[in-house]
Amino acid sequence: MTGRLPDPDGSWAVLVGVSEYQHLTPLPAATNNVRTLADLLTNPNIWGIPRDQCLIVEDPVNSTGVIAKLHEAAKSATAALLFYFAGHGLLDNKSELRLVLPDGAIGELFHSIRFSDIRDEFVDTAIRCAGRVVLLDCCYSGSALSSIMSGPPELEQFTEVNGAFTMTATAEKALALAPKGERHTAFSGALLDILRHGVPGGPDPLDVETIFKHVAEQLRQSNGPTPQCAGRGDGSKIAIARNRALSSPITDAWRRYVANHVVWQRVPAGELADRVRASCVDFVEQLSGLRAAATDRLRNDPWDDREFAGRMSERIRWLVGKALTEPFSEGEAALLATMPFIYETYWAMLAARRAVIAPERWQPPRQHFMVAPLAARADRSPHRHGDEARHQRPSGRRPAHRTRLHPHRRPDRPARHRTLIPRHHPAQQGF
Repeated sequence: MTGRLPDPDGSWAVLVGVSEYQHLTPLPAATNNVRTLADLLTNPNIWGIPRDQCLIVEDPVNSTGVIAKLHEAAKSATAALLFYFAGHGLLDNKSELRLVLPDGAIGELFHSIRFSDIRDEFVDTAIRCAGRVVLLDCCYSGSALSSIMSGPPELEQFTEVNGAFTMTATAEKALALAPKGERHTAFSGALLDILRHGVPGGPDPLDVETIFKHVAEQLRQSNGPTPQCAGRGDGSKIAIARNRALSSPITDAWRRYVANHVVWQRVPAGELADRVRASCVDFVEQLSGLRAAATDRLRNDPWDDREFAGRMSERIRWLVGKALTEPFSEGEAALLATMPFIYETYWAMLAARRAVIAPERWQPPRQHFMVAPLAARADRSPHRHGDEARHQRPSGRRPAHRTRLHPHRRPDRPARHRTLIPRHHPAQQGF
């Protein structure tokens, strides 16, 4: 796991956010947390988990639905499994952490999820998974770790599994912080900031230990709660994000092309135009991640054109500046600015999926074009073969008026692979 990002196709995430509490203080930021985290984890420039493998559970009515989703993910994950919870946390009379659901309240913890149930899925079900990460953004979340120091554990058993890491928003008896009016809670806000912007000078990809250190530093500077973590074996080296602070040259170039495209000068100024422009920049940044992944598979391909989108974008710039004089709508501008990068990414991904033949062994497909008709016509020409040759039928061939074998076929190729010229082909017609 060290130095490598787990395979996105083999990784799963379950993100739970509870904001609409009936008997406790509502936490609207919890919903924002899970939605933003899902966008980042599925971003190809960060991790790239497929959308259908990043399961979002908002305001679940009971624990069964959450455990069922986690069980599905734990069974399916072969590379990494991540569980995140944002909401209220309480302790029961055994000091066991409970993740409170919308109908939960102090003294009514049957509307909650036992952390031990989460642990059991990670320990017993996710047996094929090399990396397991738990992120808890709730009050008293550090109690899940304190049991490690005080005897038989819930998290102790979990962290004894090699390749597991847990990060919590608070210490054992501390409250989490959800600043009023802020879009995210304090802990998740710092976490999302690290994932979104990266760590200057940090490793690439970012492991959970590095992420935790920078989250803790951000919270310390803002006088926020002190987060906690625990890991065992290689758990601290599990990577969950590319370091965005070390963006690739292709990402920087594509962002500049779109952000500075001349087409935006032809769009009426306004808030909508600014939002569309920013969305286009973010979109091509995600495309650049897909293109970079395809480039890795095509690095030995001499036909891989990595500057096509840039050239096409320049042609569009010229066309917009010289030939098209009418103003553009926001949608038209977005299409013109992003189309070159959509096109290049699509064909690069398609080529990468089919890159199974070494370039030096590749041979062009046998196609008719004009070679077959000309050769076939020469075969029938009386000036070359004489009048009798026109009426002589070569042994083993069908009549010329019905079909003719392709003149460039390989004689040792089985008959079912021979390319036949159909009856209506120009080669069967006179001059």
